[in-house]
Amino acid sequence: MIRLFVLSAFLAFASAVHAQPARSVPELAGLDRVYPTLDALYQDLHRNPELSKHEDKTAAKLAARMREVGFEVTEHVGGTGIVGILRNGNGPTVLVRTDMDALPLKETTGLPYASKVTTKSEGGEVTAVMHACGHDIHMASWVGAATLLSGLKDRWRGTLVFIGQPAEEMVSGANAMVKDGLFTRFPKPDFVLGLHDTSPRRRVRLDALRVGAGREARAGLDRDTHAA
Repeated sequence: MIRLFVLSAFLAFASAVHAQPARSVPELAGLDRVYPTLDALYQDLHRNPELSKHEDKTAAKLAARMREVGFEVTEHVGGTGIVGILRNGNGPTVLVRTDMDALPLKETTGLPYASKVTTKSEGGEVTAVMHACGHDIHMASWVGAATLLSGLKDRWRGTLVFIGQPAEEMVSGANAMVKDGLFTRFPKPDFVLGLHDTSPRRRVRLDALRVGAGREARAGLDRDTHAA
C-alpha cells in the first residue's frame, strides 16, 4: 500500500506542475531501493503512536527525514505541526499534507510491530493508543513522495510545501496551523494534495485541490491497492 500511496502522490504532483513523468513505474527514482526504509519507518510509527496534540516524537522523526532529503523544516507550527519547504526554481507551489495522530484504542492485531503504548487521555485516564486510521501509512508514504521528488529535481520546477498536520482526529490541527501562519509564513500553495487509506476496501483516496483567485476546483480519485 505504501508503494501505491507514493506513486499516487508523485503522479498527482507531476500533473499539477506539468512535470515530465518517468516512462515506467520502476524508473521513479528508485522506489524499490528506498522502500525498505519506508517500511521500517511505517513499522516504527505504528509501534509508537501518539495522541492528538502530543505528536512530539512523531513530528521529530518526520522532520529529521525531511531534512535528510533536502527540505528546509520548521517545527512546532500550530502545536506539533511541521512544514518542509523545497524550492526548485520558478513554477507552481504544491502543498502535500499528511496527518500524524493516533487514536485512543487498544491494538489486538497480533502484528509483530503492534502498539503496546499506553498514555493518559485529556481527561487524565490511562488509555491504550494505536494507529487505527492509517496515519502511519500516510506518513511513511509522505516521506517517500518527498524522497522521490527531491531526487527528481531535473524533471520539475516549482516549490514543494510538505506539512505534517497534528490533531486531525480532533478536527483542530489544520485550523491551528492556519492560525499560526501556515499561509503567511510559508509559500501559499497553488495546489493542495492529500491521500487517505480507505481500508478495509484496501483502496487509496486521492484528493487534489486547485487554489485560484476566489475559486477552487477539487478532484477525487480512488485507486485499488495491490502493493504492500
